[in-house]
Amino acid sequence: MVNSPRSGARSILPRSRLSAFWASCVAASSSRLSVTDDKRALALPDVPTSAEEGFPAIRMQHWGGIYAPKGTPAQIMDRVAQAMLVAFRGDSDLRAQLERYGYRPETGTRADFTRFIETEKNRLGKIVRDSHMTLD
Repeated sequence: MVNSPRSGARSILPRSRLSAFWASCVAASSSRLSVTDDKRALALPDVPTSAEEGFPAIRMQHWGGIYAPKGTPAQIMDRVAQAMLVAFRGDSDLRAQLERYGYRPETGTRADFTRFIETEKNRLGKIVRDSHMTLD
């Protein structure tokens, strides 16, 4: 798990601590109630999802993507997207390394990713609005 924070931002846990945290989860040296993804974690197959534990509304996925500056030509974005598809689908070592740290590499089109982001933005935005969260 590597966090690439924006300028001036800091990771919640340093990389070395993240690795130690994940290793302790895999080794079952910490208590786990459930994972918040909609699928069981690859590295923790015996830990149920929140939905399986009776809490379907508790769903938070960890995801990432490749972004480009506004105005980047579509052909360049398509080339990057194609390279990512080739890497994730064709490089079993890359997939294994990501999966070892709990990532579930998924691929799709740029349109799929755009839809996913909009869906998450709407879902999480409703949670923020309904709970009256602020940036205090």
